[in-house]
Amino acid sequence: MNARRRLAAAGIFLFLSGIAVAGGISFSVPHGLYADTITVSISAGDSGDPIHYTVDGRIPRPSDPVYDSPMTFDRTTVLRAAAIPDGISDDSYTPSLPDVATVTYLFLSSIIFQPDSPKGYPTEWGPFIELDGNAPADYGMDQELLGNKTFSRKATQGLEQLPAVSIITDPGNLFSHERNENTGGIYIYTGAEKGDGYGRGWERPASIEIFDPEGRLDIQANCGIQLHGGYSRIPDRNPKHSFRVAFRSEYGTSKLNAQLFGENSPQKYNSLVLRTFFNYSWQHSGNERNQAQYMREMWARETQRKMGREYVHAQYVHLFLNGMYWGMYNLSERPDDNWCSANFGGKKEDYDIFKDGELSEGYADRWESMESVVDEIMQHSLQLHRQKADECLERLETLMDIDNFIDYMLINFYAGNTDWDDSNWIACANRKEGTGFKFMCWDSEKIFDSLYDSNVLDSKGPLTKMFHKLMLSSTFKQRFQDRVYVHCYNGGALTPESVMNTWNELYSQIDLALYDESARWGDYRRDVHQYKSKGELYTPDNQFAAERARLLEEYFPKRTNVLLSQLKISGMVPVDAPEQDDRISIVAGKIYIDGKAPLTVISPSGQEIGNADLPAGIYMVNGHKILVK
Repeated sequence: MNARRRLAAAGIFLFLSGIAVAGGISFSVPHGLYADTITVSISAGDSGDPIHYTVDGRIPRPSDPVYDSPMTFDRTTVLRAAAIPDGISDDSYTPSLPDVATVTYLFLSSIIFQPDSPKGYPTEWGPFIELDGNAPADYGMDQELLGNKTFSRKATQGLEQLPAVSIITDPGNLFSHERNENTGGIYIYTGAEKGDGYGRGWERPASIEIFDPEGRLDIQANCGIQLHGGYSRIPDRNPKHSFRVAFRSEYGTSKLNAQLFGENSPQKYNSLVLRTFFNYSWQHSGNERNQAQYMREMWARETQRKMGREYVHAQYVHLFLNGMYWGMYNLSERPDDNWCSANFGGKKEDYDIFKDGELSEGYADRWESMESVVDEIMQHSLQLHRQKADECLERLETLMDIDNFIDYMLINFYAGNTDWDDSNWIACANRKEGTGFKFMCWDSEKIFDSLYDSNVLDSKGPLTKMFHKLMLSSTFKQRFQDRVYVHCYNGGALTPESVMNTWNELYSQIDLALYDESARWGDYRRDVHQYKSKGELYTPDNQFAAERARLLEEYFPKRTNVLLSQLKISGMVPVDAPEQDDRISIVAGKIYIDGKAPLTVISPSGQEIGNADLPAGIYMVNGHKILVK
């Protein structure tokens, strides 16, 4: 059977896929999204042992049914199979995950009509942290929304828009209320730090499948799963949790061999993160629900990429847990020492990694040296010893990727990040090769709130403190201004046109998938758990559309000039620095306003000169100050 052929004629609605194989077992029909009935055969290769199977997520045991003929499915099914010798009882059988084959068959009708009370799953999840009682379980898709033909059509199309990630595991691994570190459910005992932390670090064996409409992704691997995140683990605040996926030899493979994020991404992964959307999401506990866009974090990473910097790869996916639709997620790299090695080369043990101001991997020596040199630069600058400050700045180049640092700071200044830098940042450096620390956008969700938010003078954490010390150096300050001119003028990454282009590119990836997220979680704060205030029914056409309009019509068109004003007031750029103007463009050394090029301009020296082959500088045209880089 050709593993990549389209099987529409056989009733397959979507997705190209291969045949899942483990322990010599294979399935005749690949994983995918289906519209019509399928018939599946299971083969154990040369093994003469009977094949036992399950359809509820459990690893097969000797007491489970034996496969003896092809099976027909017309609804979502998670099929797991293992060859088990005769004569073994459940009590004496020790399942080996590498010998278990898993495949997921998703059916459109099953997803759209996903019930509120699936058989075998609890009606309550874990204990609240801030409130009394347990979190009410929520499984169903909202039929009030899906009963509308237009909404239902878009939701159906939305299921085709993103790759599918299917996590299959024993239901008890997720939802067992048994208070036991070996058998308790990770969705019940979330390990939220604000409570007693019970459940934190628990990992359970599972299968992960990743497949997409184009057949670019066609993956099945056994793995371990655990919950991931900080405040998003608190059941009161958020019912839709993040997951960490780990690949270990005990599960079958120590690395996932797949290029998940395009041609320039790594081809091997020790771990991945399935990031939920917590801040500015429809299930959030507060008023941020009204500003949900599901693109803030991705915008920061994509902007870092467009600036030519290293960044943490991610993409949107639909997540399914034991065949149940769980919503839209970001499948993301996990930036640890293995990630550093895969992206930047060298051995993982050569890397020092800091997260949220604390050492995560490696050693602290070079970070402490970096902070010490920054202090020296500050002292020499205060004493007006520019040459000594510049000599220290040269030393800093071996400890900090300075331009990366400046660009990273500018992203957070522009976005008005209010949940940073005392948290939510990552920096890494190769100790052996002596490279400078690089700073990565991570968990950048609390952005784009108020047009006039300003954090340019904040000193909450180590990054802003270092930045303000460095800004006392006239050489660093000029370097910062150069980066401002690169990114805030002439189509740079932080100009209105560029920011809106990035925003619209991200929106085009999820414009239909949002209807599935809405059907899954848009009613949670209205109908399931109101927390402290009753929510509404949140949809792409109502609250989402209003916030999108605010950003595109009010925030993004004005934010660049607001940022420039904030930088001027703080003394970080000259007061007479030009404003950003969408009507102005620079092409081949010639200034255009509204698409027309005036014959002459006023030069930096005040002389009228021809508007052609202009060298770098600030020019006056019809009362506008215009920067030519």
